[in-house]
Amino acid sequence: MEQLQTLANPATQRTHATALLVLGMHRSGTSALARACNLLGAQLGDNLLPAAPDNEAGFWEQREIQGIHDNLFRALGSTWDDHRRMPDGWVKTPPAETAKAQILTVLRRDFNGAKLFVVKDPRMCRLAPLWVSVINEFGAEPRFLLIVRNPLEVAASLVKRNGFPAAKALLLWLRHTLDAEHDTRDFPRAIVSYQAMLADWRQTISVATGRLGLDVAAQIQAHGAEIDAFLSTERRHHRFSEDALALDPIVSGWARRVFTVSQQMCRATSVELRHRLDCIAAELDNAQQLYGPWLSQQQGDLGARGVRIDGLGRELDAARAEAALRGTQVQALTQELSTVRALMADRDARVGELTRELEDARAKASAQQTEIDALIADQRCACGRVDARAGASAGESFCATVADRKDGAGCSSCGSQGDRARDADRRTEDRSGVSAEAAGDCDGRAWRPGQANRGVG
Repeated sequence: MEQLQTLANPATQRTHATALLVLGMHRSGTSALARACNLLGAQLGDNLLPAAPDNEAGFWEQREIQGIHDNLFRALGSTWDDHRRMPDGWVKTPPAETAKAQILTVLRRDFNGAKLFVVKDPRMCRLAPLWVSVINEFGAEPRFLLIVRNPLEVAASLVKRNGFPAAKALLLWLRHTLDAEHDTRDFPRAIVSYQAMLADWRQTISVATGRLGLDVAAQIQAHGAEIDAFLSTERRHHRFSEDALALDPIVSGWARRVFTVSQQMCRATSVELRHRLDCIAAELDNAQQLYGPWLSQQQGDLGARGVRIDGLGRELDAARAEAALRGTQVQALTQELSTVRALMADRDARVGELTRELEDARAKASAQQTEIDALIADQRCACGRVDARAGASAGESFCATVADRKDGAGCSSCGSQGDRARDADRRTEDRSGVSAEAAGDCDGRAWRPGQANRGVG
């Protein structure tokens, strides 16, 4: 690649490409170092893991590579958080050969023709021999960038992210750091301090890439501001001094000694420093023969519990999905019920309106009927008077209203008398006539029954 050029070195001209392999314990800054290499010109490939709450700046590693590593661990009876050394001869096993073929497929797809590319996954600390074989077969030269961080900071980060006990996190830090250092000794490499990189990344990366035979001065000048923003110290959530490491009782002497030697190796390496690390690794391996089986059993139990927890998690997710579906259905039904209620309210309002209109219509009809009845009564009365004048007996008037009434009452409109009034008048007249006649007979003539009433002659 034009942006990064390999320094003239006959020993490094045997391949057409350079592979930068970033190794370091989880939560040690491998993502930051890989991204810095990318900004300085190394290709990262495709299908990268997305950023996450525990790594907001991004992981800068390929999803497929991580999956291949996890499958390999599983096939070998291990996991990424296994504290044990990889089994003897594991590189030649069928699972390793399968993983190698799969990794080669990814590299040929993503880095075919690339002059410089970078691959990063903390799992590579325990898988470096496999990667050396893969890179050689791919036709590139492997060069390693190792990054080391204070084990207390790593432990604090793993406790928060994974819920690991601090002792387990420190043991994993030991295993990853020792294996990565041991398995890269025979290849071009540089060891970087995480703290030093955040303090002065230009100096740290210039020294490291110089040891790998890479000239990045021009790229640092061109992309410095972008790397400054990316390597913000604000993303460093856990800070512990070397004094805190020395005084913390949970930290074993092994972890303190390995961290001290690693910091010295960031400046320069030596046979004596390597020997000190070998001694610690031998002590750790011997101790594993004592506590290893028990820890393996504990880890197996935890694994079974993890499987059970995963199963319960899936059931919980399914229950939540079902509850969400039911909630959606309830919401839809609630909206439908609200619509129906609104329609019913509109209907009730319309019914009330129509009821009031009906009552008004009935009242108007009743008033009109009363008015019609009155008009009919007046008309009958008038017609009766006309008939009376035309052919009624002398001295009597005729009223149709009075004629139709069965109670003998008179007409209030024309004053015509009914049957009761006329009968009363006749009775009055009869009594008056009898009285007069009786008075006429007072001259001495006796009145006899049946004698007709006669006037005084």
